[in-house]
Amino acid sequence: MDIKIFNIDSKTRNTTLYTSANNFTYNTVDATVNSVVTVEPFNEKNVIELNILSIELSTSITMPTDDVYFFLKINDLGNIINNNTRYVAKIIKDVSTDPATYKFIKHVIKMDQPVDIKELKVSLVDRLGNLVNANSTDFSFTMQVSIINNSILKEYNMIKFYSEPVMNRILQAKMLAYYEKQIDPVENNSLTGTYNNNLTNLNNIMEYNPNGNRMNYGNMESSFFTNMDK
Repeated sequence: MDIKIFNIDSKTRNTTLYTSANNFTYNTVDATVNSVVTVEPFNEKNVIELNILSIELSTSITMPTDDVYFFLKINDLGNIINNNTRYVAKIIKDVSTDPATYKFIKHVIKMDQPVDIKELKVSLVDRLGNLVNANSTDFSFTMQVSIINNSILKEYNMIKFYSEPVMNRILQAKMLAYYEKQIDPVENNSLTGTYNNNLTNLNNIMEYNPNGNRMNYGNMESSFFTNMDK
């Protein structure tokens, strides 16, 4: 697994396309050198987790009328829901301090399976979904991205309809298949075949019990490990 930490600053946005910091698309590279425009979008693949570590805001941002909070929106991601819209963070202005400060409500965002995020659409919106007036100020936030860079782990994380024990067995079978390929054919004792055959038999016992119940397969598991040791 690979972990990347991005500092996303509205100052680096394309100000020609996005005149205000309250709504822009983030690119990892967006620069013009000697009249040559270079743009590289976010485009991270196999993302399984996002975490907003910090948010830096100017206190001159105009708060919505009668509200003391607004939201940080990134694409359709997040587990904070307001009016059927997802947000990655709720930002609360604490006016009891001088100068005023911000508090944040956020939570780690875990994907159901690895996803490709081709771009980041960032905005600051109020509870009604309207853009917050940034008053010509910029803001930034730090985002941690967890990425799967191993094909076996990716396939494992994409399986969501099996129970945890079965998922672990599938992962182990795939890992055995990988390491079996590294063994000289003369010395290959077909560990994967033994494992998969026992796994299939175990599944059949559980699925086809005539009484419609799962059988006690403790003896089967003992036999399984005995065969694996041979």
